[in-house]
Amino acid sequence: MVVFWGILAVLLSLLLALAGLYLVQRLVPLRTRESANTAIGAIYAALYVIFGITLAFSLYIGRQEVDEVQQTTEREAGGLENLYQLADQLPQPKRGEIQALDESYLRVVVEEEWPSLEQGGKNQQSTRAEALMDELQESVLAFEPTTDAEQTLYSEGVEIVYAVEEEREIRLLEDRQDVHTYLWYLLVVGGVLTVSHAFFFGTEVLWLHRLSVAALTILVVFLLYATYQVQYPFSGGVRVGSDAYAEALDGIKAERKR
Repeated sequence: MVVFWGILAVLLSLLLALAGLYLVQRLVPLRTRESANTAIGAIYAALYVIFGITLAFSLYIGRQEVDEVQQTTEREAGGLENLYQLADQLPQPKRGEIQALDESYLRVVVEEEWPSLEQGGKNQQSTRAEALMDELQESVLAFEPTTDAEQTLYSEGVEIVYAVEEEREIRLLEDRQDVHTYLWYLLVVGGVLTVSHAFFFGTEVLWLHRLSVAALTILVVFLLYATYQVQYPFSGGVRVGSDAYAEALDGIKAERKR
């Protein structure tokens, strides 16, 4: 599906670019365009440099955010697995309560929250997962240690559950970033100006001019499409999956069998 939309975007943009070039060649005399080649070339050089820098910056921060979300999910899932193992050393019924909430939260993230995040848009987090996280935190904090060993476990548990909650907030915050929206507007405008500016060069070899504009259009659209795919860590073409949580669930299952 990603490839289909990419090809469709290229074809539509190519048709629009060639139509625009045809209109300019019909409406603006060749002699006029040839006489302005030097001035147009100077402006065009500045234009594509600015567009290229903006494109590179957008690709960089997009890729960086995907990496950050991946690391955040791994820390969150790893913390939950550690909390489950730590709770195994607590007395009943607290042990079963914490482990049940821990496992339920992981399952809801995988089965409910992640598919919602992959649909795109804002604020797609699961209210059920949020409630389970609150219950898990309250359950850990409500434990009353009676020995030095339990006090140590309690302190470790509190540290882990707070860290997990923080990682969750960071992960969901990435889904509400608006910086890409503004960059995307700038990139689209820059791409249109870069391609359309090439229409006004004057040359008697029309087929070569058209071929050059077509090649430029294809390159710009592919670059814009690639940038778009890395701008959304949960719903883009380069997305973060729920593998870390699924692996944590597998670890919990293995722990339960021991």
